[in-house]
Amino acid sequence: MPRKSARRAKRRAKILHVDRDRNAYDAVAKVLAGIADVVSVDSIDDARYAVSSIDFDLVVLEAQLIAEFDSDPAVAFRDGKGNVVQVVILSATATEPAAPWPTLDDLPSIVRVRLSRTSGS
Repeated sequence: MPRKSARRAKRRAKILHVDRDRNAYDAVAKVLAGIADVVSVDSIDDARYAVSSIDFDLVVLEAQLIAEFDSDPAVAFRDGKGNVVQVVILSATATEPAAPWPTLDDLPSIVRVRLSRTSGS
């Protein structure tokens, strides 16, 4: 029986997208379609539960939700084993080139870099 190549055996990345704007769900899923499977939720509580229950590789967090954190959102999400899950902060509404957060146009390249760090490749 032929062996599966390492590339084929590797599971597809999973990203959790956190945003109250449900209109953004499709846009984020579309720009990341070639990279990962995307699951979207609309609250921090739902996001924390999802990350602790499902093996996500990355969290994409809408910048407007940062104010809801008591501490640094970069370390706010932990998997079921207590490991920190990387966070990318996204501003889906940023229109100025000098916006402090990445926009949808930036997201695929940023996610690829972050996922490559996670997989160790």
